[in-house]
Amino acid sequence: MKELNQDYFTSTPRKQTLLYPNAPWYFGLAVSITWLGFSRSYFSRLTQTDLYHHLHGASAGLWMGLLILQPILYRRGQLALHRKLDWIGTIVLVPGLPC
Repeated sequence: MKELNQDYFTSTPRKQTLLYPNAPWYFGLAVSITWLGFSRSYFSRLTQTDLYHHLHGASAGLWMGLLILQPILYRRGQLALHRKLDWIGTIVLVPGLPC
């Protein structure tokens, strides 16, 4: 059986290319824009906001942080940690959906 990274008809290894090599930068830009957008409506009124909104903001921030970290881990070949954090991201995201 041939390895997955080899061509089907030849034994020549194929060059693997990343689909989105700049994904961490794109997600970092999206997080920066999100933080800028919430700077007046949320961050300037932290003491006036209820616990529910703090938990929602923390889970959304954690999830967006994982969006930056996941492609970096994949690129470095740390797939075991990448997969563990994937489950954590799923657990963090699902409760925040009804918000």
